[in-house]
Order: sequence, then C-alpha cells, then structure tokens
Amino acid sequence: MRLLLCMVLTATSLSVSAAGAAPSVKPEGAAASSAKSRPKTGQGPKKAIENSVSFVVLSQQADREVHAKQLDKAKKTAEEIAKLANAEPEAETKGRIEAEVHQIRAEIAILQADWGLAEQELMAVKKISSSFAGNEGTGHFDDLITLIRQRQGKLHFGPKEAPEIDAELAVKTQLRALQVAIEEYAREHKDQYPTKIAQLTRGYLDKYGGHFTNPFTKKAELPQQLANSESLENDTNLGKGKLYYQLTDEGQNYMIFAGGFDGKPIMLENAKPFILRAEDAPVEPIFHTENNHPHID
Repeated sequence: MRLLLCMVLTATSLSVSAAGAAPSVKPEGAAASSAKSRPKTGQGPKKAIENSVSFVVLSQQADREVHAKQLDKAKKTAEEIAKLANAEPEAETKGRIEAEVHQIRAEIAILQADWGLAEQELMAVKKISSSFAGNEGTGHFDDLITLIRQRQGKLHFGPKEAPEIDAELAVKTQLRALQVAIEEYAREHKDQYPTKIAQLTRGYLDKYGGHFTNPFTKKAELPQQLANSESLENDTNLGKGKLYYQLTDEGQNYMIFAGGFDGKPIMLENAKPFILRAEDAPVEPIFHTENNHPHID
C-alpha cells in the first residue's frame, strides 16, 4: 500500500511536480506495507487476520481523508490505528503500525503548517524505520526534514520562499532518480559506471522520459557532466536546477549534485554541498515508473 506524504508548500502543504515526481514517503519496512504489518505472535490466526485487515482499511481511509483535507477525520482514524498498535504484542509489528500513525500525523501537521510538529513526527517515523529496517535508504526523510527546518527559518542558508523550497526538493528527487539510473547501468556493465551521460539515455533515463524537467525553468534538460579535474565549491555557479554527474576515483566512484534556488550547489544542513556518491545508493531500486515518471514506494 502506498501512503503519500503529499505536500504543496504554496498551499501550506508540500507537493513536488516536474519529472522528478512527487515523493511518496514510505520508510523501508515501515507500516505502509500491509503484508509486513500482520501480527506474528501472541494472537490466534483469526485475530491476526482481522487486525491486519483493519490496519489496511484504516490506513487507506486516513490516506483518503488527508488528501481530501478532512483533517479532523484523519486525526480520529490515526487514533484508531494507534489502538491497534497498543493492542499488538509483537514488537516489530507494533513499531510498524506506530510508524504509520506518526506518518499520518506528520501529513496533518504539514497541511496545518505546524512545522515543529511535522518535524517531530517525521523524526519518530525515521527512528522506527531505522530500528527495524536499518538506515532508511531513500534519503527522503532527511530531504523533507531539512525542507521543514528551512520553512521554519531554522537554517541561515538555503531558500526561504515556498516555491523555491518546493523546487529544491524536486531537484533532490531528480538527483536520486539519476543515481538509480547510474547504479542500474553499473549492475548491467560489470560494476563500471558510465563514462558519458549519453550512455544513460537509452534504457536507463528512458523510464524517466529520457530527460528531467528543470523545476525552476520548466524546460527539459539532460544532466551535464564535469571533467574529473573540475572541483565543486560552495559558491560554484551551477545554474538553477541543473543536474551534474562527475566520475571520481579513476572511475570507481562518482558525484551527483545540482544547482539550487540561487544557482549555487544545493546545501546540506551542515553547510556542505548536497552530493550523492556510490556509497549513498539504495541497496535495491526504490523507483518504479508510471506514465514515464518516477515514483517512490
């Protein structure tokens, strides 16, 4: 089951358009998977099935209510899901159900522009996800939490206006999609990374429409490639929303980065450029395609 953390900042929620697609935040192994959320011990088979069905039904109901902005109803549905968690004797299943409750509450908080609560709830989901499934591999929790902190004015750098924050999140999503394409290429070419971006245009970037749409300019663009000798500094002028790929370590690694709202590198909370490398890649592909746009389960 997919549960979208759909946000449109300009309407006090955060939704991402462009060929990077809207991120659906589902922590690896978290409560969004009904199959994994079935109670395992301490209950008879019949009761376990009843609880599993109740969880799926309530989760889908909450999803509909959030998207319809029926927030009071969504809050009550989250309370019903919390009751299932409280009654669940098996620790991992209990944690997964609790993660769903926190996720729903985060969505509600975002729609109500309660950024402090949204951050708190997302941190709770991330903690649960890490406890039961290792480190959350998509990176979207960090992206969203940074975005929310920017929205609160907690960071002295980065965009502060809603459309610019929204666009930067879309660029980060595109960078992660580009990384998936690069890693897929390497898996099919004896762990060799592409030496040219053109090598990705057939069979790899095709699933994303063959290009990315720059969230700032709304124009279709291919990632650009930097020579190995070129360096990236905090004040390097990259151009708004432009994606870059650079081979490093004699072709054994790479860097992917992009220009943010001011044309300079998108920054992390530690004031360093947002860069993806081979070691940051998810263990398994996290994207699937629908209408030539990537989506995250």
